[in-house]
Amino acid sequence: MQRLQHVPAGTPRSTLHGFAGLRSLCLLVSLGSALAGPACATNSAGAAVFDAHAADLQADTALQEQVANAMDAEGRSVTVWLDRRGRSHHLRLQRHDAAGLPYGEPIQVSNTAIVGSYVYPQVAMSADGAFTVVWTQTESWLGGMPHVFRRSFNRHGQALTYEQRVDPPGTPEASSAQIAMRSDGSHSIVWLSYFGGGQRALYLAGFDANGTPLGTPQLITSGTSATQLTWPRLAMDDAGNAMVVWSENRSGAMEEVWMRRRLANGTLTPITRVNTIAPVTVPRPDLAMDAAGNAVVLWQQYHRTMGLRIAAQRLLPSGAFAGSEMLLALRESYPKGEPAHANIAMARHTGDFATVWRRADGHIYVRHFGANGTPIGPEQRSSQGNAQTDYPDVAMDADGDTQVAWQSVVPAQSYTHAFQRRFAGLAPLDVRARLQHMSRNETASGLRIHEVELRGSLIHQASTSGRGVATGLIALIDTTDAVVPRMISGEGWICTPAPANALSCAYLPSLWPLGTAVDPETPTRPLRLELQMPAELAQTQVRVRIGVNQFDASALNDQASLQLQ
Repeated sequence: MQRLQHVPAGTPRSTLHGFAGLRSLCLLVSLGSALAGPACATNSAGAAVFDAHAADLQADTALQEQVANAMDAEGRSVTVWLDRRGRSHHLRLQRHDAAGLPYGEPIQVSNTAIVGSYVYPQVAMSADGAFTVVWTQTESWLGGMPHVFRRSFNRHGQALTYEQRVDPPGTPEASSAQIAMRSDGSHSIVWLSYFGGGQRALYLAGFDANGTPLGTPQLITSGTSATQLTWPRLAMDDAGNAMVVWSENRSGAMEEVWMRRRLANGTLTPITRVNTIAPVTVPRPDLAMDAAGNAVVLWQQYHRTMGLRIAAQRLLPSGAFAGSEMLLALRESYPKGEPAHANIAMARHTGDFATVWRRADGHIYVRHFGANGTPIGPEQRSSQGNAQTDYPDVAMDADGDTQVAWQSVVPAQSYTHAFQRRFAGLAPLDVRARLQHMSRNETASGLRIHEVELRGSLIHQASTSGRGVATGLIALIDTTDAVVPRMISGEGWICTPAPANALSCAYLPSLWPLGTAVDPETPTRPLRLELQMPAELAQTQVRVRIGVNQFDASALNDQASLQLQ
């Protein structure tokens, strides 16, 4: 039987799905693909698992860049990118289920063709999977200026609005849009507006879950081209409090990281400097927040002898600092070199967070941290093979499943594609596989037909009850070469053939922590399978092994088997 390895926290899903040759269990996916079958897998951790072009794009003309992604509470995700196909440029997105497998066709976000090269789309998701995309788009006429646009979709990927301009009429120019969303789908957008004489202003606007504006935009701060007000970032808690960070040279000496909070009642707090250890220079800050309002701000910090490094500051829901500055990544020996272009995401339920950065060797790396800032394992390389990568982005679901997205030059070609990869969640869970024999029948030709039922169960432990949600459950059903398993029925299950007469089945719903002391398991809906045995075969064995996106605290009960005669 092909083996599924025990998975430590933060392990890439390519390892979790470490069945030799099993095509359906790979989570390094080339985006924009309408895959008829899943991607190929490898049996070694960290190896490249998918390197094909998107099936709906022309490989000689497709160019995908400026990638961003988001996840909902259960691990479903949306990844958006700028698609340069011939002369018509558009924003496109691909949705993925909680197992990380693409579902549905790529969706065109922008109604009109994109003008301009600096679009930088961003996306945010609600707890149940609704999402909104924001981006910068230049007016199509000669001398047109850039403005900020948005478009909202429901959890099924159906557009709720056409693209809508966000910055108010009369704004000469706007860009650098960022979005943050509450669990209920209400959201805020921040952007930079540019005026005559080098004047700049940072605005924030709120919207309800249907995209209706909530009042007028609020001025967060203003500056000039001399102060280099740039790089705004935004996060929200579930109470509606928002935090904005940005880079600005207010002292006349160097750029530093600044923040301001907008409370749920609309009150603006004073502007506060985040970094306390100089020098910074070109900080490129980023920000993440959990549902309760705990936050982490990170930025690039330059040291004259140690070069670039990634620093961070944790903040309490009140906005007060939680401890002192932390160093998340340092320069390493050749060929890895310095980290840069860092981004951060946080698990909404737990406060654990993950960061990504691009090192000088051209690869994307990810590292996980606990809510108190303690590292969970070493940094891991997310990109594989080609080292010409850029625009790393990271997203997490409610309890720590992680998805990294980036753009990479396709080998032997002159264009980039968007890629993504999943990593196992941080919250420990325990899942169990169960097989039950249901019936045995004889055919006129002498075949014996067995029906068996499979259930995967989430076992609740006191340490994780109410916290862990099992998502992305995948089962591999294996038998002898002479017997081929076939799916009969199973609500929520999708099965595809796998090598060596195996069957790979993904369970799309999530398993929530609803168990009690009397009944401590939440099972999947049953998957009914049929196995036909040749008359000359005296007996066979059917075996199953399951895995989920999360760290499984006990791998001993992940498999089950039945002897059939």
